[in-house]
Amino acid sequence: SAMAGVYIDANVLGKRLDEIHKAIWENKEDGFKEKGSGTMCDAVAIVTGKSTEDLRYMKSIALEMWLFAYELPETLLVVCKDRTVHVVTGKTKAKLISETKEAVEKMHKISLEVHVRAKGTSGEDLFEEVLSKVEKLSEGEAAALLGSLPKDKHEGVFFDTWNKSVGKRLEATTLKQTDVSLGFAKVLSVKSSDEQTNSKKAAFLSAQAMVKYVIPQLETIIDEEKNVKHSTLSSLIEDRILEPSKLEVRLKRDKVNACYAPIVQSGGKYDLKI
Repeated sequence: SAMAGVYIDANVLGKRLDEIHKAIWENKEDGFKEKGSGTMCDAVAIVTGKSTEDLRYMKSIALEMWLFAYELPETLLVVCKDRTVHVVTGKTKAKLISETKEAVEKMHKISLEVHVRAKGTSGEDLFEEVLSKVEKLSEGEAAALLGSLPKDKHEGVFFDTWNKSVGKRLEATTLKQTDVSLGFAKVLSVKSSDEQTNSKKAAFLSAQAMVKYVIPQLETIIDEEKNVKHSTLSSLIEDRILEPSKLEVRLKRDKVNACYAPIVQSGGKYDLKI
């Protein structure tokens, strides 16, 4: 199967879900509050859509990688203030996540509720179930506040159905929603010692690629007045990065991956936001 040999580290998952919980409900980080009112979220949602080959810079995908070490397409994660985390996903991914349930509960006192979406269904019944539980988290008469990542635009029925289910409740004013992108950016910016080591190695590899490959390539192209497409140069650079020994970097080839294709711009028009 596509998931053979794949497993999720329960300790990392539990520890990082706990970090999200602490940031919101212990440290009361501003990035998880409603603008204006300063009300703290009752729950936060991370949702992904269909898997595509496009390069996508999305917090939802970065968070999945951080929690699970994998991108999990068509998966919903709702972290609630009562230390429950609801997961809605397909059968194979649900099985993988369920295997961590006992350890996550035992080590980190977080209850993982895994809801399996049946093949060929939109997930609407499960979304309704999870949202009903979120609404019950609010104190007093106020509508529950759900934190979300509105800038992440995914594709597919699963993602669209989730947004419709949320939209219905926003209209009925039983639920409110707020953008928590800044809150999650702050959570992700704190790096463990392993992550710091990886960042240093990746930075060194990138610098070596620049010095040992990109600059000589560009000098040759300019000297010989060649016309080389940006996309061609980008894939040549990426191929070289994936072979560290050719850049005199002592990293195992199977440990190296590109988070995105090298971005090549020339001709006086530059977009640094890319």
